Amino acid sequence: MLVVGLYARHSMVPSFALIAVALIVHVRWHRGHWPVPSPLVLAALLLLTGWLTIRTLIGESCYRCAAAGWQMVPFIWLLAAAVAAAPLSIFAEPELRRQLFIWTAMVTMLTAGLLAVELLFDAPVYRFVAGRPADAIVGPARYNRTAALLTLIIWPCAAWYVMAAKQAKGDRSWRSNRQVLALLLLGFAAVAAVNALSDSETSAAGFILALLFTIACYRIIGLGLLFVTAAAVALLLGFQHLADILPAVLAEWPVAWPDSLWHRFEIWRHTAAAIAERPWQGWGFDGYREVPFASADREAARFMFETPTHPHNAGLQLRVELGLAGSLFGVLVVLAVARAIWVGPVAARPWALGAVVTAAIIAELAYGLWQGSWLAMLGLVMVLHGLLAAPATPPTPPTPPTNVADRS
Repeated sequence: MLVVGLYARHSMVPSFALIAVALIVHVRWHRGHWPVPSPLVLAALLLLTGWLTIRTLIGESCYRCAAAGWQMVPFIWLLAAAVAAAPLSIFAEPELRRQLFIWTAMVTMLTAGLLAVELLFDAPVYRFVAGRPADAIVGPARYNRTAALLTLIIWPCAAWYVMAAKQAKGDRSWRSNRQVLALLLLGFAAVAAVNALSDSETSAAGFILALLFTIACYRIIGLGLLFVTAAAVALLLGFQHLADILPAVLAEWPVAWPDSLWHRFEIWRHTAAAIAERPWQGWGFDGYREVPFASADREAARFMFETPTHPHNAGLQLRVELGLAGSLFGVLVVLAVARAIWVGPVAARPWALGAVVTAAIIAELAYGLWQGSWLAMLGLVMVLHGLLAAPATPPTPPTPPTNVADRS
């Protein structure tokens, strides 16, 4: 998924779908039951599906929105089932998990190297693979998804490596092992270099802020998780109220903010106005593009000339498209993620929190929430973290009785 997605970004969805189906079918065959998401995730999925069903039955004003919803919701159910299947699968067994993460780390470094070559030397491999002439323009933005995926996937790889080193050394702290520290620094340095070379400002911002936050909260990971959870819930419920405040605050700072950020502010103000117009029911699944852009607003805008396909903010997208139900859906997902981190292995918590902060920053600034490639990236990272949450000795399927005495 990493290497293929580098050169064919639309392949991320089918690649993850194959992984998800294989995990789910394997668990059904190996464990004797279907994987079931956690209660909070299940409640969120039922809320989303129920909302879409009601909007379809009462006659959605945006017919394209209903169709888009019924195309994407099954994929979201598949993603949740795959995450639930990960700790129950055979890959959660220690030796297979070790092999899987070794290969994942190797492919991650290979992808980072290929991406660096593409960005430094004007996409030579892509030109060769795609047959593009030397004078054709290949924009660096086409590699943003791969940069984001590398930024996310480094966290579960680091978590596994630290957990494995800690287990091998017993009570000895992994931080006293120079080899462990060197390899961790190498991996994070490679991701930092790729982000510095790429055109993805949001991935770079997410990576740097998440790394700093994780280091600051390493000794107080519980408080860090509580802070992130509370902040995420607050943004989901009230980010639209910050649409006018943030530009005024940042304008006072002596910093040359990029034009892309001011473009986001204009989009968010437009989204906040759309939320105020339909605060309860929303504009429909994937329906932000249907929100009209008044001529007066168009004349006043400096960067926004039409309504984009999504508001570049997960919280705003949920509220503007799904109404209050969208915000509740987001809150349930946030609480489910926080609970999964807290009940997971203690050694994995800082790295899982780093992945969450990275994903949250990218989701609040960049991708549309229903973009298949973005959901596939999140799904892959959550599956890897799910493997880390598996017990050291996963339960074996029950064996049938072999004699009459056993049956009684």
